Amino acid sequence: MSRNFDTVLGHGGRLGLLDAVPLIAIATRVTQRLVLGVTVSTSFVAPFQLARSLTTLDTLSKGRVAWNVVTTSSKTAAANYGIADHLVRDTRYNRADEVLETCDALWNSWEDGALVLDKAGGQFADPSKVHYVNYAGRWVQARGPLAVPRSPQGRPVIMQAGSSPRGREFAARWAEIIFTLQHAKPDMQAFCTDMARRMGKYGRALTDCAILTSVDAIIGETRSIAREKQDYVNGLVDAEMGIALISSHIGVDLSHYPQDQPLADVDIAEGSRGSFDVILQGTRAGGLTLGGKRPGGSRSANSARKSSARRRKSPISCRICSCPRRATGSS
Repeated sequence: MSRNFDTVLGHGGRLGLLDAVPLIAIATRVTQRLVLGVTVSTSFVAPFQLARSLTTLDTLSKGRVAWNVVTTSSKTAAANYGIADHLVRDTRYNRADEVLETCDALWNSWEDGALVLDKAGGQFADPSKVHYVNYAGRWVQARGPLAVPRSPQGRPVIMQAGSSPRGREFAARWAEIIFTLQHAKPDMQAFCTDMARRMGKYGRALTDCAILTSVDAIIGETRSIAREKQDYVNGLVDAEMGIALISSHIGVDLSHYPQDQPLADVDIAEGSRGSFDVILQGTRAGGLTLGGKRPGGSRSANSARKSSARRRKSPISCRICSCPRRATGSS
């Protein structure tokens, strides 16, 4: 087993996660207003199964389901699905485009009004309003129609969090919600400007998509108390665990690099380039390394991913109670 695997397993990292799809089905029974988002990869699940499961969840929730679309950079995850040679980054998004095209066709294979439910007349559905899809792409194929009637929304809300140029292009075409982790306000502004330009190529306005930026809040009765809590929370970060988790997140094993190496000096040819670039924003601003402070630096990075969040903390005033608080980027 790899060093990263031993670290994550030994420290109770993100390994023992339950399958989100049945959990969402359970959550629909005990919620009424929450939108329930589920992350499913386009690299490992067939479009027909994706469309069927998500339509089922959307029906059970009465139209409250969102799909967080990911392409999954991890070779380890690919191996679990019997894929020896995982697709490279841009090709994964090419496949994802086909998966979304197929799912969209399947969701539209049932027209409005196709479900008749005429018990007296003995008619369940109108066959003239249910259609084959016959999608044939390079990566995926599906005949259709979908085995589940049209859901309340017609399809789930599409979420996406890609930050690489190819990931942003994918989001510009498909996403209705974009979740992003940025280092500072200028980075967020640049991201929105770029997304508006990309969406325009698909005839979409920026207002067609909600962009959600990741922010954590550390709250205290005073600024000094909030700072004290911040220092305490940051002090809990385990460098080895942080490196293992970021390795899993970007799909590149960073355990082979020394902890005092600047992340900017790490070259990744594969993996999640967008996530890696966002993390670089924080490490460059603070001159931080993978696990320790840079020569001459005043604070420790502890982990590359945590450092990106830490450098984005800035005092803001709570709009609800006007108390001082500290805001950080979520990891």
